[in-house]
Amino acid sequence: MNALLPLEYPPAYTQPGHDELNPDWKSSPEKRKKIKDKESLYPLIDVNWWADGAVTLARCSGALTVSSAKTLKNLLGKSCEWFEPSPQVTATHDGGFLSLECEIKLAPKRSRVEMRAGEEDEGEEDSDSDHDLSAKARYFGYIKQGLYLVTEMERFAPPRKRPRTITKNYRLVSLRSTTPEELYQRKIESEEYEEALSLAHTYGLDTDLVYQRQWRKSAVNIASIQNYLSKIKKRSWVLHECLERVPENVDAAKELLQYGLKGTDLEALVAIGKGADDGRFTLPGDVDIESIAYEKLTPSEKEPAKSKGQKELKKRQELLKLVNFSKEVYVCNCEQLNQVLPHRLTLEQKELCRCRLKLLTFLDRLATYKESNVQALEILLTYHGSDLLPHRLAILSNFPETTSPHEYSLLLPEAWYAALPC
Repeated sequence: MNALLPLEYPPAYTQPGHDELNPDWKSSPEKRKKIKDKESLYPLIDVNWWADGAVTLARCSGALTVSSAKTLKNLLGKSCEWFEPSPQVTATHDGGFLSLECEIKLAPKRSRVEMRAGEEDEGEEDSDSDHDLSAKARYFGYIKQGLYLVTEMERFAPPRKRPRTITKNYRLVSLRSTTPEELYQRKIESEEYEEALSLAHTYGLDTDLVYQRQWRKSAVNIASIQNYLSKIKKRSWVLHECLERVPENVDAAKELLQYGLKGTDLEALVAIGKGADDGRFTLPGDVDIESIAYEKLTPSEKEPAKSKGQKELKKRQELLKLVNFSKEVYVCNCEQLNQVLPHRLTLEQKELCRCRLKLLTFLDRLATYKESNVQALEILLTYHGSDLLPHRLAILSNFPETTSPHEYSLLLPEAWYAALPC
């Protein structure tokens, strides 16, 4: 018969996460007092097996973790599960366990008007109350206490303390094992983004889901673009947001369109053709274009030193040679010629070009709206009348109030009638 060997743990002060405290306590005055006696909250109060090589650890602070039996590292991520202080935990059964916790609440103190004469609330006093009393008040308090002990006269009797009501709420909580994907989705739905990202990094999950949720729930501005949209990897999703999301002001709209435009540049187009992007939204410089061989198209002779702008222009010209915008199909069995001629655009490259054209169109219209360019708007209404004329009045009403209507009178609808014959 094999006996179960007890677990031997290192000292509490060396255990990972032994000194963590519930962050919600900082907002509660009553629980904030317990933080001053931190050492009493560190010890373990309950230990049970979770699985082979893993145990559940419950501490006096209310922290509960599923930890490695060897290293005591939390297997659920960086943060632990929080209960009321000193929870009791059952053994694991069928992939889960029960935890019994007790929440203690003190009834609010009565006001001075509600208390009778000579009564005083009993219960936990504020930890700083002694410091608030002056030395003189304490001195007279001691004298009155001594006189009452000697004379037993009611005038020297200390105020009677009225007990405060204490409410205890017991909860039986069930914790069950789940897949990292399910837990990840729950964290996102409950808006626990930091914990969700921690799970994603631990288990190799897609972090786009976190940033997509944050982006959808935030207003469009420079900060949200940098903090959320710029961290999303999926190209089709980012471009869809750049084209479909309508910001609240002109500056935010321009910033969003320009961000999408950066991800549809030549480098991204060439990277898609070479299969070097993996469907990611790539900005200029994100892909190592130098690894894409286009040196065969570059003159072999040495060229004099050029400015940075000229070098960038030269580079773009060489990248353009790698893209075939023609609809013709090249059929050739010559291996050397196939290395020189660029391939036709793939479906993904065509979609990228369509998105870029839309972004440029929106930016042009946005500039027309912002700058009160009447001539440009007239051209747009002329060549894109089928799309814009139904919304003509809405567009014209957005001209700045300082713009005189005489400047765009040609674009306004006119009322006229034909004279009836006599």
